[in-house]
Order: sequence, then structure tokens, then C-alpha cells
Amino acid sequence: MQEIKQLIEAGKLQDAISHCQAILKKQPLETDIRSAYIELLCVNGELDKADKQINLLLSQAPDTAIGGKNVQQLIRAQQSRVDFSQGGATAEVFSDVDAELKAIVALQVAIKDQNNADVVSLCAALESARYQSSPTQPRDLDDSLAGYLEVLGTNGKFYLVKFSQISVLEWQAPTSILEQVWRRVHIDIINGASGDAFIPLTYLNSQSDAEKLGRETDWQAISQAAENEQSMYQGVGHKMLLIGESAQQLAYFTRDLDVQETDVDTSPQAALV
Repeated sequence: MQEIKQLIEAGKLQDAISHCQAILKKQPLETDIRSAYIELLCVNGELDKADKQINLLLSQAPDTAIGGKNVQQLIRAQQSRVDFSQGGATAEVFSDVDAELKAIVALQVAIKDQNNADVVSLCAALESARYQSSPTQPRDLDDSLAGYLEVLGTNGKFYLVKFSQISVLEWQAPTSILEQVWRRVHIDIINGASGDAFIPLTYLNSQSDAEKLGRETDWQAISQAAENEQSMYQGVGHKMLLIGESAQQLAYFTRDLDVQETDVDTSPQAALV
């Protein structure tokens, strides 16, 4: 386990995965190594493989059932996150359908279809709707997310939560490899749910080890700008927020506010747990 931790500290995700595979090939009943392997697969985006490894782990070590089932729920939530980004599954929300929600849903399809004109117009519509409803709130620097925070529920559901809907956000110290990337939080939604959930700290399109581990951030254009237009960008690596005039890593954003209930429409549509 020490070598796995050292590899992760060095930012060598693929080497850590290969190390686990080599050990498990010789010692398939090493439950600690298999548990670490499962978490590394999740970080690497190999969700189906991780899910199958959990089933194998549960058959070998039934006492890991609670932890294994919890990770499987997060895998389901993460898969829904992936599906949503590809224009598939619908995210859970805590508000009625509005211009902001319509824009972000349509935008995922436009990005998938590489429809440049729609990407530009929908990114603009998403930001305009966010600014009109909550101009002083933080926003993700990723133009495909803008005023939304992605949340993985412990119930296996994927949520899109507006920053303006969050009254409390408290990060918990990571206790595992996976929690370095899917961080446990306590979150309170104004007029809505309250409880523990997990927030992905990295963007979905992350490719390199450093990006998947949240060690760096970069940007990829998702539209080709016409004259007098700005290109739209999606992030890779650690998520970045714009708070006022300053850029800040998502992991450093906290909130504990007394927000008036009239500031935002937050009819509770779902629970986080």
C-alpha cells in the first residue's frame, strides 16, 4: 500500500493501477490492494471495470459490503454525470425548469453534436440566465457548467445544484484515494435537502494523470469563435471557479451563509441521501 500511495503522491496514476494489477495477479485475495485498485479505476474513469471489481471483492470479503455498496452508488452517480454530459441521462435538480436549466441541458447535446452555432448561443444563454438571477454568485470557469455545481449523491443520483441554492458547503478531509478526487462534503440546499454528498473536483474530459488527479487545470475550446466573438471553453483537471474577480480552485470554496429564502426559487425536487 505504501508504494501505491507514493505513486499517487508522485502523480503516477497509471503506474499505480499497473502496480495493483501485478500484485492481484499473484495474490488475488489481497483485499486492501483490490480496494485501492477499485478506487484508482474510478479516478481513471473506468467505471464499469471498477463496478465489476467491487462485485468480486464482495464475493471474496463479505465484510466489505457496506463500503463496497457505497462506492457502487457513487459509480452510478458518476455514470449518470457522464451520460448527462453526452446528452443522455437527466440530472436531478432542486428547482423548477427555468431558462438556465433548459440552456445547460440543450448545451450538452450541442457539444456532443459539435454544433458550433448552438454551442456559442447556448453558452451565452446559460451565462445570461445565471447573471440575471444571481450576478454576485460564483460560477465555474467551464462555460458548459457556469452557475452549476456537479454533485454525486450517496443514493446513486447525479445532481446539478446552482451555487445560488447552496447555503452551507463544508469539505471533509479525504480518507481514501478516491476522496482526493470525489470529495465528501456536507451540503445544505436553501429550502431543500441537507446531508452528506460527494463533489467531483475534476472535469470529466481530463485525460492525463495530472488532470485526473486534480494536480493541474487546462482549457479546451468547444467552439470556434467568429469575428468579434469569444470562444467557449471546457476545463480539464482541477475545477476552477470565478469568485468576484478572482479564480479559485473548487476545493478551496466554502460557504456558510444566511441567505434569504426569497433570493432563489428552490422547490425541493429530490434528496441527496
